[in-house]
Amino acid sequence: MWFSHSYRRHLCDMHIEDWDERFLSEFDPDAYYENLKRADVDAAMIYLQSHVGLCNFPTKQGKMHRAFMGRENALADLINKCRANGISVVGYYSLTHDNVAYDEHPDWRMLDENGNGKRGTKSKNSGKYNRYGYVCPNNEDYRAFTYRRIDEMAAYAKMDGMFYDMPFWPHYCHCEKCEARFLAETGERIPTGEFEATPIWLTFLRKQKEWMAEFIQSVTDYTKKVMGEVSVEHNVAFAALPSYNKGMSIELLRACDYAGGDLYGTAYEQSFTCKYYYATTTNQPFEYMFSRCTPGLRKHTLTKSEDRCLSAVMLTCANHGATLVIDAIDPVGTLDSRVYDRIGKVFETEKRYEKYLYGTPVADVGFYYSFHSRHPENGNEYTNGKCVPKMTRRMIENHIPHGIVGGEFGKFEDYKLIFASCLTDEEGEGIDKLLDYVREGGRLIFTDGRSKRLMKALLGNDTVTVSPSNTTYIAPTGAAPILSDFNEKYPLSVDGFMPLLEGDHNGTALATVVMPYTGTYENRFASIHSNPPGVPTNYPAIVEGAYGKGKFIWMACVPEFETEYEYGKLLCDLIRWMIGEPSVYTTAPADVEIVTFQEGKEYLCSAAQLSDDYCAREIPPFEVSLRVQGKAQAVLLLPGEIPIPFKQEGDRVTFGVKDFRIFDMFKIVTE
Repeated sequence: MWFSHSYRRHLCDMHIEDWDERFLSEFDPDAYYENLKRADVDAAMIYLQSHVGLCNFPTKQGKMHRAFMGRENALADLINKCRANGISVVGYYSLTHDNVAYDEHPDWRMLDENGNGKRGTKSKNSGKYNRYGYVCPNNEDYRAFTYRRIDEMAAYAKMDGMFYDMPFWPHYCHCEKCEARFLAETGERIPTGEFEATPIWLTFLRKQKEWMAEFIQSVTDYTKKVMGEVSVEHNVAFAALPSYNKGMSIELLRACDYAGGDLYGTAYEQSFTCKYYYATTTNQPFEYMFSRCTPGLRKHTLTKSEDRCLSAVMLTCANHGATLVIDAIDPVGTLDSRVYDRIGKVFETEKRYEKYLYGTPVADVGFYYSFHSRHPENGNEYTNGKCVPKMTRRMIENHIPHGIVGGEFGKFEDYKLIFASCLTDEEGEGIDKLLDYVREGGRLIFTDGRSKRLMKALLGNDTVTVSPSNTTYIAPTGAAPILSDFNEKYPLSVDGFMPLLEGDHNGTALATVVMPYTGTYENRFASIHSNPPGVPTNYPAIVEGAYGKGKFIWMACVPEFETEYEYGKLLCDLIRWMIGEPSVYTTAPADVEIVTFQEGKEYLCSAAQLSDDYCAREIPPFEVSLRVQGKAQAVLLLPGEIPIPFKQEGDRVTFGVKDFRIFDMFKIVTE
């Protein structure tokens, strides 16, 4: 389909009210199209409707924006002109966020536990009013309304794809339909109050996922039924974020022809998201959306610098993804052409590398990212969803090639090591896959004690209590070259209530737990500002063991949630202890990531600077070394395919990178 060869995409937000006659009055399809051409985009996402709920085309289901009254074909003219001139068109439609539907149909509203909707309510903290009206996908009338709208959009204009926004629960819904469905399916009432990791709450989280995935799949199926050969994408931004109560699931991702979403984090978070979308997308390329405004759309007139835009676009390119740049229309309906000149310059650079975006990733460590283990437990802040992005940043900074896997996606056998943070037994078959992987010779590092199944299978013991203090310490036993700067008197401090393994266990303790003098909830203390170590124990903090043909390391603590250098060093020491020398290594600075793909006898190796700065800093020359199969014939600097010097020792090829600025790509050809 169209998306398989599209890498330069565009979306212009049009969430515009119509209470003022000036709003969208200057919308000009020809001017809009000229800006798309100026930016050299090959696919445009165009608003058919928005969070406001107003349609930009004639509708019998709700209301049309009054700026289009009398020029009902304006949007169709834009769509047709784009498609006639080589720009694929994706229609935009907002699900669950629809102010008009919320206002006109009170019975469709999502309601909180007090029976209230959220639109127009005032925040106690900020004093701002909530602008969004949320409608519930469990309401059959709202679903039927959505399908009728899809019929209208199909009749209005021919498009190449549809994008559906906001497929998540913005809050726990206690509307009549949700309450009745939960009671019918579980025999229970929806829980109220603050979340706790109790059976009833975990059941409700599962139901949120089931219900949203069912609705989203129905939208995909109906769209393809009435629109024919179109792609369907749902915004899966929350799948890449640590939220546990939004209803995201692998089933929702599978309702998409490709994965994509709008994210507003750092360059390191973008790198994680690219790898996650690459691993979970049904078809390549995945799509990474970023805002041209800085830091986000709330700063309507601030545009990211050319360097910042180039860094973002080329980081996605390094991961073989498609970029979608998000702009926002002026309320009157105009666009700033200077923005499109800047985007065009950036896309001009990216375009030259598109023919090299093939192959499969070269990675040593797979980070297990879960849909099921994102909720907090035992009073600790850390979760799988919060830890994995932090770990991938550690890998970038220490130049260890990595990717993302999960219980429902990815191949564990593609990696030398799987790293699993804070998994719970909610993983189900994911635990079976991990155990099979280790049994057949794989290597695993897992942290925390939430999965009794992993503990019992690998350690032979799942009897744990929780430490009385959320400040604990770990001291090396000398059984492995780790924690060289620490000892029993001066152990490494770690945060969180730690699981204490009672009794015997399989494997060798590489570190043990040291307690502070007092517990967290005691009134007495040893030192008024801190809780220094004072009580050595025999509880294992880090255990190395064997299982079948493979090996594992269990860490009772969760150092991957910490940010200081010492925790990163410990983690990288353990990973290298398990996997040996990484497949790809570089002497580049910590903010330059090397991303490598292989296809047959060719290796595509990208160097991307992860910069959020206005001006990218200068990078001194560095070397890249990678393990290859066979004898190297050439190393070529792309896109000009210019031969550069290299050396090969055994199975490792090393070459130098100089005059580097933001991005370079190299092709290594072997015989």
